[in-house]
Amino acid sequence: MLRKMAAALVAAWCLAGMIAGSALCQEPAKGTISGIIKDRDAGTPMKGMITFPGTDVPGVVSDSAGQYLVELAPGEYKIHIYANGYRWIERKITVASGQAEKWDLTLKRKVVEVSGIVSDSASGLPLKAMISITGPQELQTESQEADGGYRAELKPGNYQMMFAASGHQPASRSLSLRDKKPQKLDVKLSGQGGSASGKWQVRLGGGVTKVMGGVIPEAAYGYMIRAGGVREITENLLVGLAVGYGSNKLRGIVWDPNYTLYQTTYINAEIDGRYRFGFWEKVKPYVMIGAGILSWQNIYDGAVYVDPVSGEEQKAASPIFSGGAGIEYSVAEKIFLWGQGRGGMFLSGDKITTGFLVKDNLLAEGSLGVGYRF
Repeated sequence: MLRKMAAALVAAWCLAGMIAGSALCQEPAKGTISGIIKDRDAGTPMKGMITFPGTDVPGVVSDSAGQYLVELAPGEYKIHIYANGYRWIERKITVASGQAEKWDLTLKRKVVEVSGIVSDSASGLPLKAMISITGPQELQTESQEADGGYRAELKPGNYQMMFAASGHQPASRSLSLRDKKPQKLDVKLSGQGGSASGKWQVRLGGGVTKVMGGVIPEAAYGYMIRAGGVREITENLLVGLAVGYGSNKLRGIVWDPNYTLYQTTYINAEIDGRYRFGFWEKVKPYVMIGAGILSWQNIYDGAVYVDPVSGEEQKAASPIFSGGAGIEYSVAEKIFLWGQGRGGMFLSGDKITTGFLVKDNLLAEGSLGVGYRF
């Protein structure tokens, strides 16, 4: 009731003022805001939409020079500025009666950072590659020769990226980019045709061997050489074939307290399966398991040793089963160093029995070498 009475009194007062020519109830003068909308990074003027959420004030669009002018009644407003391909902003402003405010606005372009490394699929070495990007924005860039790294800033949207490097098969990748969400995309390229594809490897090396078996009470260390090839089935799975020759030579107690020259020699051929891990670019550890044939013989004083109990020569072509682990280190696109350790058991039907000695036929190797990819 009191509010209605107060409203009636105000209305009567304003009516009397209008009759008397009073300015007490006249509308206050409007204020204005004006300025230029610019690209925040480039500093260039641009068209943008300005609206006033929560009011009936119509939105305005800046002209080609980025200029705008809005006339507003006094009061507080929330202003919203938007442009296609840019991040919108909102601010609060206060408009005073009869005042002209100068207010320049800047908008940040929507961009997504895409980065990654281009490398050779076999060796893991970095590649310098040309990168063509098509989509809402088209761009040509390249990866760095030193580390294979690349970086590009793109508008949000769906893109197709093409990677091409000399001597390698090109690769295409699809990418969906969202504002403020950086993307990491590493790409591995395979060699073209049979040239430096890395699908095949040849290896040569040597190291230390230890054959445990025969008539000697203690095993001894000797030397070995190993050569072979490896075929890459997938990036992680490989199949290898290796041929090795080894010999243990020492002076050991045989049947009397005198030291006599004793030697074990072997030649073996094995097929193995390998799983290669991709933890690092240049360094590739792997595990292996294999089987094959080992032709071995125990030599005593320059001749094949004859077991005095059975009267049989200590030699045989036996199946061998082995397992181990190794590592590859790439020093160039085609050349790598390798090292591995392996152990196995070769069988001759039974354990070797000579008098009071019973020995399992065991073999252990530790080897280093060099490899070539083609």
